[in-house]
Amino acid sequence: MARISRTNRNFVIAYVLLVGVPLLGLAGVLKAGHALVAPISVDGTWTVETNTATSFGQSLQNSQLTISQSGNGLVLGLTGLKTTGAGVLSGTAIDANLSLPEMTSDHCGSDATLTLKAAVDSKAEPKTMLGAISVKGCATSDAELDYRAVRQSHSSTKKEAR
Repeated sequence: MARISRTNRNFVIAYVLLVGVPLLGLAGVLKAGHALVAPISVDGTWTVETNTATSFGQSLQNSQLTISQSGNGLVLGLTGLKTTGAGVLSGTAIDANLSLPEMTSDHCGSDATLTLKAAVDSKAEPKTMLGAISVKGCATSDAELDYRAVRQSHSSTKKEAR
């Protein structure tokens, strides 16, 4: 029976540790992540359409809603009210809170927040969302509003940025 030299044995051990163990780890990660599903994409600029019969609706009509997305986490900005905030995407539902600047309305306090809830129709082309925007911490009677938003195509967004 042939004996394995000490150098060859050390090479085999190093090979198994440096190549075999990482390959087993990679196989485990791929098996564990097999069932993961990426969330739908809502990242981009959306044009907001509202009922302009109310002053709240008029301030939001044709506003731009910008959404930056990382996984299920969202950062939103609304040009009509010059506000930003954070939200969460759960399936096709968006739930976000945005802080309102004090200058937005004489009827709003410093703790006024805008709540945006929406359902995204990811099968529509371009994507659309339907939802409701409400304001807490304001004395106005028309502080809740249904809206529709349409996602702008990425090519039109790039043209506007030039």
